[in-house]
Amino acid sequence: MAKALAKYFNHKISIFDKFVRSTDQNSGYVEEPNLKHYDLVINSAMFEHVTHRDSLNEVNNLVSNNGVLMIHTVVCETVPNDPNWFYITPMVHTAFHTNKSMEILMDQWGYSKSVYSPQAKSWFLFKDSHPQIKNLHKKIDAINNELQTKYFISKDGFVDYWKGFDLI
Repeated sequence: MAKALAKYFNHKISIFDKFVRSTDQNSGYVEEPNLKHYDLVINSAMFEHVTHRDSLNEVNNLVSNNGVLMIHTVVCETVPNDPNWFYITPMVHTAFHTNKSMEILMDQWGYSKSVYSPQAKSWFLFKDSHPQIKNLHKKIDAINNELQTKYFISKDGFVDYWKGFDLI
């Protein structure tokens, strides 16, 4: 995403990956000692690869007190008891998140509302002190009305979008 923004829109965003270093001087890569707090932290396909809660906390700690954490990962109502579940094979995923576990993380980290985009399969978690928190649902309704589709879903707490779906 960062490469596409830079290439097509001439907009550079900061990039950090604890385990992958960029050799491209123009990539926007931030070295760990230079990290700060950000109003928007985008986390794509990492939550399902962690083995310790500290790794999740490290991501959350990058979000400013009034910021937003965007997460792209699979979240379901329950983890299927099926050794052939698509998310287990091949054996690369080490953590599985349920609606309840995400609600707990939100509460512990100070987020009160979330927005989900089914098309992007991504959640946006809003800190309690985000400047738009009181009008968030109205803003989402306005966006959906303008787009003439339910592109975003908002909720107090965690949007449990996949609650009624069978992910097997």
